Amino acid sequence: MFLCSYILDNQISRIEGLKNCYRLQHLSLAHNRISQIEELDGLPLKYLNLRSNQIRNIDNLDSLQYLQQLNLSCNQLESLTGFPERLNFLEVLDLADNQLYNLSDIDRLSEFRLVRDLNLRGNKITEIDDYRLSIIFKLQHLT
Repeated sequence: MFLCSYILDNQISRIEGLKNCYRLQHLSLAHNRISQIEELDGLPLKYLNLRSNQIRNIDNLDSLQYLQQLNLSCNQLESLTGFPERLNFLEVLDLADNQLYNLSDIDRLSEFRLVRDLNLRGNKITEIDDYRLSIIFKLQHLT
């Protein structure tokens, strides 16, 4: 089956039909109309790009145990509630241009020791005084 799949700008509103893609490592569904993360259970994804969709909640990523890069930028996220507790290989997390506003959401990311690149640009959280210092203190492993 496929190792990479890029389905961009297709007005897709649901993630479906990937259950048998047991070798799929790179998936980009950017610039669609997806509102819910679903149907990714058990996929061996290392790279997932859901940039520029309509996602409001982070759900159903728990089983993506090999995930190294996750792009959820340009969505409608207001919090990181539902963010998986264990993505042991996650290195890059792009949350730019969402609606994140609470520094306590960043606490959820403190267990991800391999995350070296976190993008929060364009979120309300960046308007908080000394937000960078707070993030560096909470996530000392960032580079």
